[in-house]
Amino acid sequence: MKKNVIIICSAIVALFIVFIMYCYYVGTKGLIVKEYLVKNSKLPSSFYGTKIVQISDIHYGRITKKKELEKVSKTVNKIKPDIIVITGDILDKDVTYNEQDIIEITTILNSMDAKFGKYVISGNHDLVKQKDYNKILENINYINLDDSYQILYNETNDAIMISGLSTIDNKKKIDDKLFESKNQIKSDTSKIKYNILLVHEPDIIKTFNYKDYDLILAGHSHGGQVRLPLIGALKYNRGAKKYHNEYYNLKNTDLYISSGIGTSRLNLRLNNKPSISLYRLVNK
Repeated sequence: MKKNVIIICSAIVALFIVFIMYCYYVGTKGLIVKEYLVKNSKLPSSFYGTKIVQISDIHYGRITKKKELEKVSKTVNKIKPDIIVITGDILDKDVTYNEQDIIEITTILNSMDAKFGKYVISGNHDLVKQKDYNKILENINYINLDDSYQILYNETNDAIMISGLSTIDNKKKIDDKLFESKNQIKSDTSKIKYNILLVHEPDIIKTFNYKDYDLILAGHSHGGQVRLPLIGALKYNRGAKKYHNEYYNLKNTDLYISSGIGTSRLNLRLNNKPSISLYRLVNK
């Protein structure tokens, strides 16, 4: 009897070790592109077919290092996007960065090209590593959209607007964060036909009226990182408790949440490969 118990316990331990090794060595490897067709009649015809690539939760220095980020860059450039957005957590709070790391990150991010522009917002880990994050912002050719916006035109006077929110861990009041964006939407309704909002933590949309935005792109959830068959994710991050799936139809607002590239806390992924998202905007 005692021998059988030892055998069973040993088998359980062995299976657990195999499970962890699979999640680390297999689950975190590879890069997939998740494609979505985003249809909204409000989109100006001049922006029909616009391709947006979303990169999120790189957490550089954990699973995602130079080789992995270079693969992201090559994949993105093959897509030839019109817009590139990074929705937070380029860095990881538990990683110590040196000058070489900062150079690698900025060089690779700068190697990606987009027709209309490249945009970035902060994540909660970036806020912890504020000094290193600021160095990156100073050297990358991306527009920092934290609590700001940009208006994009393409051949006609009809425009789309892309706005961004800083991480929820930033203690700034949400009304102050959205002031510039909301004010612009109200004052320029004749030209701005379609509004995009970038957020890091998707649950932040519970704190304001998101109906002014047609498309919201978020990250942070990591898709739960480890997803068991039939059960789903074992745990979701704070800030992605309510909204964590890939897509939510919120009446007139489309919310998409990227599962991201990297890992946080535990360097494990299961049934949830590192990914970037490709959105094709159409109006019919």
